[in-house]
Amino acid sequence: MGILRSRESLLSAGVRKRWLPGRIGAAVCIIICLLLPLAELLVMDYYNYDGDMDRYIEHFHLHPDTFCFEILVMYTLFFTLLFLLRRLYLTSFLMTALALICSFVHYMKVNLNGDPFMPNDLVMIGSTGQLMAFMEDAKMPPHFTQAVVAAVILMVIMFPFRKRMRIRSRKVMIIGLLLAALCLHLVFDSGSSRKLMGKFNLDPNNAAMQSSNYSANGFVGAFTLNVFSLYVEKPAGYSEAAVKALLEPYQQAPKTEAAKKQPDIILVLNESFTDIREVEQLKFSRNPLEQYDKIRKNKNCISGKLYVSAYEGGTVRPEFEILTGLTVDGLPGGILPYAHVRRPMETYVSYLKNAGYYTLAIHPYYMKFYDRYYAYESVGFQDFFGEGALTEQFSDIEYSPQNRITDTTMADMIGHYLDESEKPCFLFAITMENHQPYLKMEEKQLHVKVSCSDSRLDPGDLDMVNTYTSNLYDADRMLGDLCRFMDKRKEPTMLVFFGDHKPNLGNTYASLGTFDKDGVSLGDYQKQYATPFLIYTNFTPDRKNSLLHTGTDNQVSTYNLMNAALKAAGMEQTPYMRLLEDFYGTMPYYNVRLGLPLEEKADEYINAMRMITYDRIFGNNYSSVVK
Repeated sequence: MGILRSRESLLSAGVRKRWLPGRIGAAVCIIICLLLPLAELLVMDYYNYDGDMDRYIEHFHLHPDTFCFEILVMYTLFFTLLFLLRRLYLTSFLMTALALICSFVHYMKVNLNGDPFMPNDLVMIGSTGQLMAFMEDAKMPPHFTQAVVAAVILMVIMFPFRKRMRIRSRKVMIIGLLLAALCLHLVFDSGSSRKLMGKFNLDPNNAAMQSSNYSANGFVGAFTLNVFSLYVEKPAGYSEAAVKALLEPYQQAPKTEAAKKQPDIILVLNESFTDIREVEQLKFSRNPLEQYDKIRKNKNCISGKLYVSAYEGGTVRPEFEILTGLTVDGLPGGILPYAHVRRPMETYVSYLKNAGYYTLAIHPYYMKFYDRYYAYESVGFQDFFGEGALTEQFSDIEYSPQNRITDTTMADMIGHYLDESEKPCFLFAITMENHQPYLKMEEKQLHVKVSCSDSRLDPGDLDMVNTYTSNLYDADRMLGDLCRFMDKRKEPTMLVFFGDHKPNLGNTYASLGTFDKDGVSLGDYQKQYATPFLIYTNFTPDRKNSLLHTGTDNQVSTYNLMNAALKAAGMEQTPYMRLLEDFYGTMPYYNVRLGLPLEEKADEYINAMRMITYDRIFGNNYSSVVK
């Protein structure tokens, strides 16, 4: 108590005269404050595990070291703020508010978007309004109101003693500054942070797989791991000579027959598109993917599995790889790729733009979400139309029961833009109808009714499956509409259609044994990160030089999908595209999340991709023909 000022509190006159009770009350408040970081940690981890006490207790049992790390982080943050502010009450208030805000945002984001709350979300603070639109009908975190009330009561009890809870000496500010400097050192010195995390058995590789990161390390541990991973280190040996040496073997273009006419190219990222029929226990009143099944049998269709870098959310990662041919494997999991793209760079989009294409992106949602608005010009798009522009340009718009522009309406928009373009057109469309949350729909609104033969599936999860499947039915209709539109066109046209990640269907996959969402085996990882893709043309594709073959059993990674499509269109490749083709010849598909054993020479290609990714995003852009 010697560090506290002996000023009078704001108690009533009768209490002020009783010096001892006032001191005891202040001491009780101090004890409460010092226990608050632990209580706040418990609250954040409770919501990290979705309010599931069994998972919550299992975390403590299986990962005691990471729990100790979380405690260390909480008290380090507490005392850093305390020594800088020199106000115990203010520090406690700020820490409590921060814990509640983080708990709420994390819980809602996981349930609405599939992604946890990560450091890069702080740069998306301007998108808060867009995220709130999803929350109108979403369920609140369990017992959150009680948690807020308890926090308010504690703050009210402590309020009369706030003037007593001041640190007298200004010298402690130096300690606070030193603690803050130590934290910054750990963020920017990966060697030191790795040593610290190693003492608590935290694996930095988990930062690439956020589902396992937050499951194994708790909210505070995982978030801290992402913060430590924010600083992107220059790859060993990075230089202009090293980058050019990687591409030198591919500078000599092989002789190929040029395409007779540049085809229009439609690239559709269909939100959460997957084959729900892989869940064997589910029964459907009608085939939700009738068009998909039919089109895959066409002789001009190439289809198979696409291995993506996201699960249940995080569209921006596979999207970035699809458009650029780069890899997010070498980027920290907490980084938003588009946040660092602010200069022209070589991508599949810029390649087509330089080849004379009109490059256009459309998305029926906020343009600034994921920083697309700021990055797309650098990626190579000449125009980008978001929800506002689309609703202004089109009057006949159909909305889903969740009040999102339907996929079939998107098909009509795509057809309009292609017919209006005077040049060959590359159009990239991101759909929204099948975005989570999958709120329960009325039975009359369901296109497909789903039942389950296994009683292990929770009724709430079955409701989500029904909503998802009905939206999937609309996605299938969109696919059919686009292919019929193409078949009627005289202009050569190519459609590349894919799903960005598996949908967030609660515990459906785990409950029914389709795969373990924590990826306990190689097979689980491959199922978890696989989505369908197809490439359909209204002309005969170049089969002689094709990267993929006609049929339904192809397997490819996101960064090679557009490479395969452009080869099928008979277009020439850049040196980097030829490097990716060689990687495909060594390993047809790869990303770090799959846990695959590496084939011979695969390391060389992986390191080359990571260096070129660094070069184009953070480095000097030595590898780009676009400057």
